[in-house]
Amino acid sequence: MEYPLKYGTTTLKVSLDDRQLLGILGGKPPRHQEDQEALIRRALQNPIGAPRLGGLVRPGQRICIVVSDITRAWQRMNVYLPLLVEELESAGVKGEDIFFLCATGTHRGHTPYEQEVILGPRLFGRYRFIDHNCYGAQGMVYVGTTMLS
Repeated sequence: MEYPLKYGTTTLKVSLDDRQLLGILGGKPPRHQEDQEALIRRALQNPIGAPRLGGLVRPGQRICIVVSDITRAWQRMNVYLPLLVEELESAGVKGEDIFFLCATGTHRGHTPYEQEVILGPRLFGRYRFIDHNCYGAQGMVYVGTTMLS
C-alpha cells in the first residue's frame, strides 16, 4: 500500500506492507472556525498580560524584527509577519524604519527566493532584510560576558 508523506513543500509516496503498519496517527480538527490570519489579528489586538504592540512603539523609532532562517520556514512567518508589520505601521511606525534581521546561526545567507518565502510576497522587496553573519566581527558589538553559576 502507498501512503502520502509530507516532505518539505512536496509529498512523497511511501510503500509499506500493511503487516508493517501499526496504525496511522492523525491530528484533531481545530476547535475554532477562524482562519490563521483572524487568529493572529485577534492575538495582536488582545495580548495576554501585556499592552498592545501599537502602544509600545512610537513614530520615529527604528524596529528590528528578528526572524528565523529558511530551515525554520515551517513556522509560516510569511503568515504572521505582514500582520505584525501592519500593527506597527498602524501605530505610526514608518516602513523605512522597520527591518528584518535573520538569525542564520551558522547557516549560509539567503537567496532572494528564500527571503520571499520567509517574509511573504506582501513584505518581500519593501523592507530591508539582513542575514546575520556569525563569522565576521564587522557589525557586532561586544556587550559583555554571560557567566554561568
